[in-house]
Amino acid sequence: MLYFAILSLFISVNNAIAQQAIDLSKFIGAWEFVKQPLPPDAPKQPFLTTLKVFDEQGFCLQLKVSEQGTVVWQTAKIEVLDGGLLKESINYSISPNLANTTSTLKCAFMNDPKGNQFFSIQGGHKVVNGKDTYAWGELWRKVETIKKN
Repeated sequence: MLYFAILSLFISVNNAIAQQAIDLSKFIGAWEFVKQPLPPDAPKQPFLTTLKVFDEQGFCLQLKVSEQGTVVWQTAKIEVLDGGLLKESINYSISPNLANTTSTLKCAFMNDPKGNQFFSIQGGHKVVNGKDTYAWGELWRKVETIKKN
């Protein structure tokens, strides 16, 4: 539920955030994919977590971490565009249909009351009834330090 609440907040304030300039320096570091909570009887997921690590030039390494180890899921380069848009050029992907593709994604940053930093990306842009819509979205939390509950 928290995932959907935060993602809904991103979407609802998307226009206001898009007016703010986003630069490449906001991405630098490691980010962890925020997953929705699973019901207690849900089958165990094969991956414990997914990380994106960005450097100063916009190169991104996406890793999937499992109990058996970590795998490189994809590598990409990002470029920040005007209007809260991000150009992502995927160089390598474990998914053959994503390798060597370029996408334009909607991007936004925010902080929660606990001081966590997040960024969202939305893709699959379409205009429906004169309004911008997106087919999918992801939410990522900045990995800073280990915090006790």
